[in-house]
Amino acid sequence: MGKAISVKIDLGGIEKKLSSQSLQIGKAAMMNQMMLDTNKYIPKKSGNLRASGRVVGNSIVYNPPYARAQYYGPKRKGFVSEKQRRFFFANKEELLAAKRKYTTPGTGTHWYEKSFKNANNIRNWKKVFIKAIDVDAT
Repeated sequence: MGKAISVKIDLGGIEKKLSSQSLQIGKAAMMNQMMLDTNKYIPKKSGNLRASGRVVGNSIVYNPPYARAQYYGPKRKGFVSEKQRRFFFANKEELLAAKRKYTTPGTGTHWYEKSFKNANNIRNWKKVFIKAIDVDAT
């Protein structure tokens, strides 16, 4: 279960100039940096959701069963099926009725969209990718 964030990276024609190994190293480094830079937007009550993030292929996956509900928010219609609700959310009505109050300022739903809006993050991800593939960007 959990929530997977797929990341599509447009590398322009650079794939033809790099070995597949250096390209994979660059992608992995950049995605790990994306996770680090996005952590400040992820709700942190106990820290388990932030700590569960992993890079799997071209996705960043958060494993707790409540990750999807945290990402989309409690008011998203149909965010879980009845079977999933019975398994994971014995107290669904209580969860949906409560106005989501995040204890950590700046956190909330759709944390990757918030991170992508920060131009410094995008510049940082580009620098990490270039450094990982060991290319002079001047």
